[in-house]
Amino acid sequence: MAIDIAGKTATSLPTPHSETVQVTQNEPTVAQDETGTPSSLDTVNITDTANQMQQLHSEIKSLPVVDLQRIEAIRKELSDDRFTINPSQVAEKFVTFETALR
Repeated sequence: MAIDIAGKTATSLPTPHSETVQVTQNEPTVAQDETGTPSSLDTVNITDTANQMQQLHSEIKSLPVVDLQRIEAIRKELSDDRFTINPSQVAEKFVTFETALR
């Protein structure tokens, strides 16, 4: 991910993928302090990876939080007295869940 913001001082920061991020800070001029307007525009470049992450985020955000069809099927099985609980499978899932938390 490369970010290049125009200004007086720049700091390079390493990223996990050995890319460099350029961070620049401009001190506002007296006129900028008084009016609150910038004298130039800043530029931000977003990498393909960031674009992919944004796209995946949008796709995931559009998915339902729960599987409504599965919930309805379990409700029907419960009301028809056909839902069975396998204690061994429940215990195995608990152990797997607890192990993943550590």
